[in-house]
This record gives sequence, C-alpha cells and structure tokens, in this order.
Amino acid sequence: MELLTPVQVRNRLILVARRIVADHAPDAEGICRRCGVLHCEALAAARGYLARVEAPRRPLVVEIHRRAAVSPPGVTAADLRVAVATVPPAVEP
Repeated sequence: MELLTPVQVRNRLILVARRIVADHAPDAEGICRRCGVLHCEALAAARGYLARVEAPRRPLVVEIHRRAAVSPPGVTAADLRVAVATVPPAVEP
C-alpha cells in the first residue's frame, strides 16, 4: 500500500473535479447531461472545489498604525479583527 503525499492527493482531487465538470456540463437548456437535473450538485461541488484550490485566497493584510483613529477606507473593524487573528506570532531567534 503506497501512501500519497498531500500534494499528490490534492492533484488527484483536482483531476477528479475537472473530470466531473467535463462529464456534468449542462446542455443548452442548463440541464446536466449526466444527472438530468437543472441544478447538478456534483457540478456545483466540483466547481467550488476547483475555485478554492486553483485560486488560493491570500489572507487579508492590513497595516495598523497606533496613531490611526479611523480604519483605512473600505476596511471594517471586523476585517481588522480577522486580519489580526490570522497573523502568525513572531518567532524569537
């Protein structure tokens, strides 16, 4: 029994998801050719997976200045809290 590395597992899942997208492509009326339904769950799941793994999202990085009384334009307080929570702690040498 051969153990796969995480990269190999990811690559195989991408290949399977691409195959599902190809096999479950909707016809001109939007009906899945494989399942025969209007909203194919297999196609939606495969597309969602591919969107997540092929275009990884970068974490939100915001510079926070001690003198800033107002958050930068377009950034909410909730965004700042999430950004601060995702920053890894500094490693002491």
